[in-house]
Amino acid sequence: ASEGGTLARLLREAEAGWVVPPGDPEALAAALEEALAGDPGARARRAAGAAGLARSFAWERVLEPLIEFCRAPRQDPTKEGFAFRPATVAPPDGLGFRLRRRLRRWLRGGGGR
Repeated sequence: ASEGGTLARLLREAEAGWVVPPGDPEALAAALEEALAGDPGARARRAAGAAGLARSFAWERVLEPLIEFCRAPRQDPTKEGFAFRPATVAPPDGLGFRLRRRLRRWLRGGGGR
């Protein structure tokens, strides 16, 4: 992967792959060479890191917080503070606006109602 972003950070932390600077063909070539022909022990460590990283994204693990909440739902005590919104009241129409509206209705045959 190229450096920057979450995927590169995860690969680096888990030692699960190779991370190279973007736009650096020499670094990419070196990473590919190491991946394909490098030390078998290093490849095995990276494979183990990749397996561990994959386990951390398994459905059972990813869904744990949601399952826990569904088993014991609770309400956030601060919710009401964010849910309150004062009523929005539109200001009354100005006299000029009301007169123009009445005139348009009258001109269209509405009789000014």
